[in-house]
Amino acid sequence: MTIQNSGDSVLSWIIEGNEEWVSFSPTSGEIIPSSVPTIVELKIDPDGLDIGEYTVTTIISGNYDNYSQETQISLPILPAPILDRILTSEDDR
Repeated sequence: MTIQNSGDSVLSWIIEGNEEWVSFSPTSGEIIPSSVPTIVELKIDPDGLDIGEYTVTTIISGNYDNYSQETQISLPILPAPILDRILTSEDDR
């Protein structure tokens, strides 16, 4: 995701709402007016999560007029597929 400053003063921002399985980098920063947008990397790590639906509410807030934007991120963890037979190279013929 990107965060951009179209205002006329420095934008200070922060992302809140990290869970174990989701993280952002960077989680805060400052952007001068009309500069290149800041790229925020989203990382998802499903290791150790049980089957189910995981949701986190993330809030991006800045110093302009108490600005904040809320976003939900959902991660479904599905059971592994079950194969009813083992395929061999002879199956391709």
